[in-house]
Amino acid sequence: MLLQPLHAATVPLVLAIASAAASSTPLFAQTTNPEPVTPIPTRTFIPVQSGPNAPAQEVALYAPGRVLIQVTARARDASDLEPQYQPTGRTAAPVTGIPELDRELIAAGVTDVRRALIDAQNEVMRDELGLDRWYMAEVDARVDIEALSQRLRALDSVQDANPDLTAFPMDVPNDPLHSAHWGHNNTGQMLDFCWGCGGHPGGSPVGTPGFDSSAQAAWDGTQGHGSASVVIAIIDSGVDAGHPDLRQVAGYDYGDNDSNPTDNSAQAGHGTACAGVAAAINGNGIGVAGAAGGCSIMPLKVANSAGSMSFSSIANALIHAADNGADVASLSLGAATTNEPTTSSAITYANNAGVTILAATANSNKSTIDFPANHQLVIGVGAASPCGERKRASNLSSELNPGVTADPNGYTCDGERWWGSNYGPNSQDAAGAVDVIAPTILPTTDIQGSAGYDSGNYSGYFNGTSCATPYAAGVCGLILSKNPGFTPAQVRAQLTSTCDDVTSVESGAGWDRYTGYGMVNAQAAVASGGGGGGGTGPTYASLPYSTGFESGTLDDSWTVALGAEGRVVITTANAPFAGSRHLRMDDTTGNNTYSQNEAALHLDLSGESQVALSFRWKEIGDETHSQDGIYFSSNGGGSYVKVHNLNGGSTTNNTWQLVNLDLDALAASAGLPLSSTFVVKFQQYDNYPVNSDGFAFDEVSVTASDGGGGGGGSPGYANLPYSTGFDTGSLDSYWQVTEGAQGRIRVTTANGPQAGTHHLTMDDSVSGGSYSQNEAWLKLNLGSTSQATLSFRWKHFNDESHTQDGVFISSNGGATFTKIYNLYGGSTPSNSWQAVTLDLDQLAASNGVALTGTFVVKFQQYDNYPISSDGMCIDTVSVN
Repeated sequence: MLLQPLHAATVPLVLAIASAAASSTPLFAQTTNPEPVTPIPTRTFIPVQSGPNAPAQEVALYAPGRVLIQVTARARDASDLEPQYQPTGRTAAPVTGIPELDRELIAAGVTDVRRALIDAQNEVMRDELGLDRWYMAEVDARVDIEALSQRLRALDSVQDANPDLTAFPMDVPNDPLHSAHWGHNNTGQMLDFCWGCGGHPGGSPVGTPGFDSSAQAAWDGTQGHGSASVVIAIIDSGVDAGHPDLRQVAGYDYGDNDSNPTDNSAQAGHGTACAGVAAAINGNGIGVAGAAGGCSIMPLKVANSAGSMSFSSIANALIHAADNGADVASLSLGAATTNEPTTSSAITYANNAGVTILAATANSNKSTIDFPANHQLVIGVGAASPCGERKRASNLSSELNPGVTADPNGYTCDGERWWGSNYGPNSQDAAGAVDVIAPTILPTTDIQGSAGYDSGNYSGYFNGTSCATPYAAGVCGLILSKNPGFTPAQVRAQLTSTCDDVTSVESGAGWDRYTGYGMVNAQAAVASGGGGGGGTGPTYASLPYSTGFESGTLDDSWTVALGAEGRVVITTANAPFAGSRHLRMDDTTGNNTYSQNEAALHLDLSGESQVALSFRWKEIGDETHSQDGIYFSSNGGGSYVKVHNLNGGSTTNNTWQLVNLDLDALAASAGLPLSSTFVVKFQQYDNYPVNSDGFAFDEVSVTASDGGGGGGGSPGYANLPYSTGFDTGSLDSYWQVTEGAQGRIRVTTANGPQAGTHHLTMDDSVSGGSYSQNEAWLKLNLGSTSQATLSFRWKHFNDESHTQDGVFISSNGGATFTKIYNLYGGSTPSNSWQAVTLDLDQLAASNGVALTGTFVVKFQQYDNYPISSDGMCIDTVSVN
């Protein structure tokens, strides 16, 4: 985050986290008396907005007397830990009910233990990431937190433990200040910082005309200044409530744990400035214009009243953004660390929920970028100087703020010598690499009155990577306004692939470590590409057609149409049926405005006579509406006929249903020919986001009657030889799965595939819930086979031995099964691949099972915990 450079430094926005005082009375008598330890390491810090030579402060790198602990699923379920999140409160004796953990915490003078993270709505992702197993313990402030964390990590009941790190700030419309905004339209108008003569107001015009984001041209696109339904979360010091130049939706204050996220900390103004850079309202005749002034701001305050920001608050803000309709999250903050586990899990959760996340690289002109900008799922944003290069610091140490590295090429034309934009390794797309740069030192919104950087409602020169990050976030808002079905991966690709290359004294042609893909270009980002209905028109797919949406985008045979507040996304959230992604439809806000969402699959059915449509569908809290269902069109979508109801009120919530439709028969009964411009439309109608409403679709296939196994077998049964390593990311048409009540079967890259990039996993979606029996059927045509060998790799994760676990066979298409092999976890090492080879014909004969054209091999798993407490994996399956 960046502060106004012309003001004297005051208390940094991010100060040491409040801790349990050494004098506070512990809940339990200490078994040892902690000795005074080496003081917590500090960072000499001056916000870049404070300008040169401002007074420095020593800021602790983490909160004294606080440790974040992630317990294992088994330990949590057997403990007395509070299962629900509560912002404050103390636990009753015993501390946790986990003896080995209690001994360490009591010895450390524990005064409080409570859930660290808020309740995530997506229970599947929550359990997979262990978000609800993070606890915050307040201990004696004299305890060496790093040493305590290390001891806790060695316990069998603890999965991870760490200090709670401190985050540091990175600091043609008719809007009156628009003409001074070089980032939108660079005419060489920005005034450089004049040393000794009043700063920017006393400076001279600088800049390279045309080196800007081309925002004015972008606003002429069909998305205009952006859609109000696209929400940009500003995770920062808060946002000034009621600012006339900001369109805000409800947010939350995780710094002080209340519902008022206004920008009112001891170091106020930063979050309000970021909000204005991203989305100050365009064309309203006042103030400034943001990059995406038509979009909405969600204020998520992570600074407490003293100005302190902790990563536990940031993690909660990310979860909140994911669960409350944010599309983009902008974080102008960070810390000089490679990882912070709670926030990393929250980043994954938000990304999987469809939130595009951007963060600032930092302002110390170093060759490493801060966390969370260095996270693989986060777009790392550096700062651009108006003269066409990365914002650099001075080469004289006397002109630098503490902690800033001198630059051999000297400071850039903006004249702000005391800071420079961090850059990363010379490794394109690496987690720690810069992705893009964006404008900095811009006019923006300020706290109304005199409580912010300047008197009045606006500030003239908001700087640092704190300014660049929300600018790039605004461009992402424009991308999503143009392409509302885009996933975070697609937004990233669109942003980076359309940048203007930057060449300078340090940056060569193409991607480079200093500027990444280059300067964001809003016009190019909204003019090129497009998903879910963009482009020149759909392609009509020939048969057979199938998709599991694993590419992360809709192919050219799909188009989408959204209601007023509707949303259609391809996402990893909400538990895809197979593979890692599925198609989801819901509303972006919970109110009385109903949205009708449509996803249309275009097919060339000319010459076909018998066609089958198959897909997986589930509703997520959805009621029954007459608009919900499957519709057919034979004239390219000119008119539709409803052929099948998708009634949310008559099915089990969040449970996958298999839908098989006789497409040709339904078309005939509706009077529709099988034409070359045939369209199948999936439609959903409601007024709340997932998990209160919504549909999900997966494994869509359309086949003609002559598809299948061939060779005398039944359709859908594979001929030999057959093999799969699941590396397409989904199950092929010869597989069929059935999940138990809380069971889960996925094709995934997680948990260490034996070969390739993917494997099949089976586990339970809930820790300690109901026992679930999962089944994965492989259908084989063995009608003309006398000898067959089944080979596969298998491993388990702490799975016990259950009689239900094993390999089963059937000769009658799965009507009856016979067990031929045990898959017992209790007799093999955990998480260790085993090679299994079975003489299929001999085992079938010994059990009186014939080799038929409808032969089925079933892999079955039974237990009640997710990986890695239970579960098994299958890979490299072959039948010869």
